[in-house]
Amino acid sequence: MGPVVIRKAGRPVSEESLKRARETSHRTAYETERREETQDILCKDSPRRRRLSPFLLHGNLQTPRDNFSIVQPQHFGQHMQTITLQSSGFLLIDKPKDWTSHDVVGYLRKITGIKKIGHSGTLDPFATGLLIVGIGRNATKQLDQFKALDKTYEATLKLGEISDTYDETGKIKRLPPLLSPLTNGKIEKIISTFLGKKTQIPPMYSAKKVGGKKLYELARKGIEIKRQPIDIEIYDMHMLAYDYPLLTIVVSCSSGTYIRTLVHDIGEALQCGAYCKELQRTQIGPYRIENAHDVKTIEAEQMENYFVAPDVYFSIFDK
Repeated sequence: MGPVVIRKAGRPVSEESLKRARETSHRTAYETERREETQDILCKDSPRRRRLSPFLLHGNLQTPRDNFSIVQPQHFGQHMQTITLQSSGFLLIDKPKDWTSHDVVGYLRKITGIKKIGHSGTLDPFATGLLIVGIGRNATKQLDQFKALDKTYEATLKLGEISDTYDETGKIKRLPPLLSPLTNGKIEKIISTFLGKKTQIPPMYSAKKVGGKKLYELARKGIEIKRQPIDIEIYDMHMLAYDYPLLTIVVSCSSGTYIRTLVHDIGEALQCGAYCKELQRTQIGPYRIENAHDVKTIEAEQMENYFVAPDVYFSIFDK
């Protein structure tokens, strides 16, 4: 394969020239990051076989290129305050309800003035919970390392109703009531059948691409296409609370598992239908929601104090 040539403003630009341009242009880096953030995050590799790069096994991620400044407005009409960070790092954020994952990134860019910010592991807007955010060039380059980590979720199912999006944001349809009530024992028995290695059909309302088109774009046009099943694994799932029609479960699963689809499938197995009313991601690998920060409480001047170091926690990959 020959050298890549990209046309820009009618003139051919070699890959080498483009590389030099990236060193001085934030625009190209920003566009590249936006494209990367919209890609599907499914990973078929077993997270227990994956190893993180040596880069992630150290604390602060310091290189000369990671010395950057935060320009923050203190008050309209007054001078701008510049804050200098000496390292890249990762933040644990508790994503608010009705925010997209990119909304979190956009908010942090706004308060810091830093463009090189990204996230790993997209959450649906209606969902809340743990989101890992990378600040700075080196951190954003390493975000893919987190995608293979196992996830834990707490999901609340609304039984007796279904949704075309499998969650509360879609068109809700009520199903006929069951002839006999659902008991705790029956629910636990059904839930146990979903444990282990399974295949799962991605929902139409998802960012997964088929033929270059995102599934949700087709779904919004009323188009449904055949989707190939993906491999997932449910390590643990148990009932946390039950008061019909609401059922809350805790799910520990492999990366790439669609919880909305799991909820829908459980509803079918229970023969009453269900959709995901609430969803919170409580853990990614060794990182827990208890250690996450409310994004609105982040202070740009103290950004480095919020950083977490992966270090010894990633010994789980040696098991």
